[in-house]
Amino acid sequence: MGPFDPRPAQAEAGDISDDDSAPQPADGLPGSLKSYTTKALSVKERAALEESTYYVEALKERFPLSEQLHQQTSGDRLEAATSWQLQSAGEGLAVSYSACGDFVAVGCRDGQVRVFNTSTGACQYTLGRASAAHETQPACTAVQFRPEDASTETKNVLVVARGDAVLHYHATTGQLMNTSDEAGNEIYTLSVCADGQQLATAGSDHHVRVYDEQTRACTVDLAGGDDTGAAGHSNSVYSVKWHPDDPQVLLSGGWDRTVQVWDLRAGAPVRSAFGPYICGDALDVHGRTILTGSWRDETPLQLWDYGSGQLDTNLPFHEPKGACHLYAAKFVAGANGGLIACGGSGTQPCARLLTKDGKVKGTLRTSSPVHAVSSYAEEAGPQVLVCCAEAVQIICPGAA
Repeated sequence: MGPFDPRPAQAEAGDISDDDSAPQPADGLPGSLKSYTTKALSVKERAALEESTYYVEALKERFPLSEQLHQQTSGDRLEAATSWQLQSAGEGLAVSYSACGDFVAVGCRDGQVRVFNTSTGACQYTLGRASAAHETQPACTAVQFRPEDASTETKNVLVVARGDAVLHYHATTGQLMNTSDEAGNEIYTLSVCADGQQLATAGSDHHVRVYDEQTRACTVDLAGGDDTGAAGHSNSVYSVKWHPDDPQVLLSGGWDRTVQVWDLRAGAPVRSAFGPYICGDALDVHGRTILTGSWRDETPLQLWDYGSGQLDTNLPFHEPKGACHLYAAKFVAGANGGLIACGGSGTQPCARLLTKDGKVKGTLRTSSPVHAVSSYAEEAGPQVLVCCAEAVQIICPGAA
C-alpha cells in the first residue's frame, strides 16, 4: 500500500496486481513502517512484487549529469532548526504551511489535523474529533492551506482529505465549513490551484476530480486508462499538482508509473511521462520542468520536460538498497525552481536538499519515515518542513 493507505487488502492470494504496494517492509524496520504491512505475502509473491517495484526501464536522459555529480552521496549533515514532536497516535502523514507562514498543519493517521504556531512551536489547534474507544477513523492523507491575497475574505482556510471526504476547516476557529463526499473512493491527495479558485483530488478509484472552490461542486471528472481506450490512470493516484502558471493544467501520478498532464479545456491528458513510481506527495512542476520522486532504489529522483514528457535528468540520490525510498519531492518555495527537497522511508530514513543542477547540499537523518515536505519563502531565506511519522522538523537551506 502507499504510506497512508487505510484500506485493508482485498487481493486474493497469489494476485498482486491490485496490491502493487510500495511499503511491504521486512521485519525489523524502524519507525512506523510495520503498520503499513496490510497483507502477508508468500515468498513467490514477494519476489514478484520486488521485481515489479525495483525494475526501472533505462530511459535516455536529454541532459545527463557529469560522473562527478552522479557520484555524490549525502552532502553536508543537516540539523533541524526546530522540531515538534507528534503523539504516537498522531503519526504525521501530510503537512502544509499557511499562506502567511504563521501556522503549520499536520494531517495525522488518527484522523485529526494538528495546527502548530510557528512562532511558539505550540500545537495551537486540533481539528476533527478524537477516536472513541475501539474506533478507527480514516487517516488524514492530505492537507493544504488555501492560497490568499489581499482580497481574500476568510483567512486560514484548510482543505483536508480524510477517507472518502474532502473537508474545509477554518483552522483558527476549528469550524468545519464544508464536507464533500466521494463515495467509493479513498482520497490520497489534493491540490488547490494557485488562484484559490479550484481544487483537485485523486485516490484509489483512479479518477482526478476538480471542484469549484466557491460552490464546492465537482465540475470535472477526469478518468480513463481502465480498458476504456482513453488515456488516464489505471491504478491508484498518490499525487496531484496544479501548474502554478496555468489554472487549466494539472498533473497527476501514482502506481501505474505514469505522470499525466491534464488540460481541463480538452478534458483529457495532453501528454504523459512513463517511469515514475509515485507513492506519496512526490510530484511537482516549475515552469517547463516536472519533478518526480519514486519509491525505489534506482533513479528515484528525476526531472522531466513539461512540453514533451521526456526524461531530462536523473538526479543523484544514492543510498544503500532499501535504505530510503522516496515518498516526498518538491521544489522549494522562494528558490525560483533551483532547489529541491525530498525524503522517504527505509532502514535509514532521511530528507535531502539538492539543487536542480544536481549538487547535493545536505541530508537530515531522521528517526522515522519522512512522509511529506513543504516550504515557505521567508525574507531571510526559505524554510523547509520535513513531516516525519514522529515529528515535524524545519531546516533552513541557507544554513546548509
